[in-house]
Amino acid sequence: MSGEHTKITNMDNKSKIIGIAFLLSISTLFSSVKLNAQCVTDNMLNSCAVKLGDYNFIHFFSAKKREIENSEYYYIFSKESEYKLIACDEELEEGKVIMTVYDRDHNQVASNYDESGGRYKSELILSCSATGLYYIKVKMRDSSSKCGLCIIGIKI
Repeated sequence: MSGEHTKITNMDNKSKIIGIAFLLSISTLFSSVKLNAQCVTDNMLNSCAVKLGDYNFIHFFSAKKREIENSEYYYIFSKESEYKLIACDEELEEGKVIMTVYDRDHNQVASNYDESGGRYKSELILSCSATGLYYIKVKMRDSSSKCGLCIIGIKI
């Protein structure tokens, strides 16, 4: 009887070792994917956030140039509040990140890019007439950077 018990224990140890090796390899894979997915660095965020001036930082969204579709995010803005949205890329060039804000029905409310004149602005002031869910599309354009971001600040 004790011989069978030893075989089962050895098999259990082997299974445990294989399981642990599998979990380690999966966690390594996910941590490397996570690092590649995070293209916004603390330096980039801090350099861009300074442009908020007297607005208080609330949140940021990132955009990657290699994405085919626009990156769309949502945020709840409050009625009669004033927000500043800052567009920035990793090279800190102005006019390379397009931010477009839509209301809950996806009607365009504001953008930092004027299509008719082909002009960019690095920031956008948004005064909300209604509290609700707003969508923000962030897109990289004409930039050698791989990464961009949109920072939201509120005036208090």
